[in-house]
Amino acid sequence: LFVPRLNEQPIESAEAQRGLAFLSEIAEKTGGMHIVVRAPVDLDPAADRIGRAIRNQYVIGYVPASSKGDRRWRSIRVHVSVPGARVYARSGYRDE
Repeated sequence: LFVPRLNEQPIESAEAQRGLAFLSEIAEKTGGMHIVVRAPVDLDPAADRIGRAIRNQYVIGYVPASSKGDRRWRSIRVHVSVPGARVYARSGYRDE
């Protein structure tokens, strides 16, 4: 969660934007969530979203038929057939 300070200087704002982009990238690559809270009114919806995510977690395992251990990046996609469901998943893994 990120709550910006009031009266930020432009340089601080640019640094905050880079930080937000970095957190978003980490969340995307690891299958996590990135929630930005800009005002107190955003806290309840953020907490609700986090609570739903925690209550509705499933873990899916996958073992490839042949693993060469060549440390190559293997892309994966997770699809669900439940209307309105959101999937948080890694975009792939390294074959070790």
